[in-house]
Amino acid sequence: MNFLQKLLVSMLFFVQLQVQGYFQHTGQNVSDIIEISADDLKSQMEHKSDVYVINVLNKTSFNDCHITGSIHVPVDQLKKYARKKLQNGTWSKDSNIIIYCASNECPLSNHGYKLLRKLGFTNVQAYEGGMRNWYQKGYPHQGKCKAGYLRG
Repeated sequence: MNFLQKLLVSMLFFVQLQVQGYFQHTGQNVSDIIEISADDLKSQMEHKSDVYVINVLNKTSFNDCHITGSIHVPVDQLKKYARKKLQNGTWSKDSNIIIYCASNECPLSNHGYKLLRKLGFTNVQAYEGGMRNWYQKGYPHQGKCKAGYLRG
């Protein structure tokens, strides 16, 4: 290995340590997101009574089209909502919670997932396919489903 290669390897190692340090400092992990597929989500909803499926989009998007049985909690209200559920005993830190938004291009499910993990919830998953994937699979949904992103 020549000098430039050694230097490059050393720099990459340093950058990796800095990135790991940042994520440890913020309480996040680079590979923190645990995802669930549409098929597994559908199965859980059919066979488990204790699964909480949360749509974190705005009210207009939720009203247009959402997974049947999901609840609407906009991402900016999720922290307050989760704390209230803990206080009144509806949820525990190990409640089975699945967060979803519009599609895999939408960052809100990722954000909601990380927020709940920071609050100490241990059994959270993100359905990254979102409403678009669910709708395109023909799985149970409610609303007129007129939003253009559903067909994209």
